[in-house]
Amino acid sequence: MKELDRWLVSTVLNVLKLRKKRLTSKVPNFNDTQFPFYCSKDQLIEHCKINGLLEIPSFLRIYNAMQIGLKNEGIERVMNPLSGYYE
Repeated sequence: MKELDRWLVSTVLNVLKLRKKRLTSKVPNFNDTQFPFYCSKDQLIEHCKINGLLEIPSFLRIYNAMQIGLKNEGIERVMNPLSGYYE
């Protein structure tokens, strides 16, 4: 799950780099020192935690929440409550 989290953050960073490149080429006075274009991986994660302007989901957090739900409530409460109605 940690590797999936790292993959997702690197994908977001790659998209931001591409967007920055395109904006720089299309907008003559584009300010690339504004959030999130200047961020490193660690800066982006920290800024998202503090600011909340941009949220990056965590596969590990979702997995851990599901494990807690399974342990405390059981599979019936964790899965879709309407799944019994599918026919």
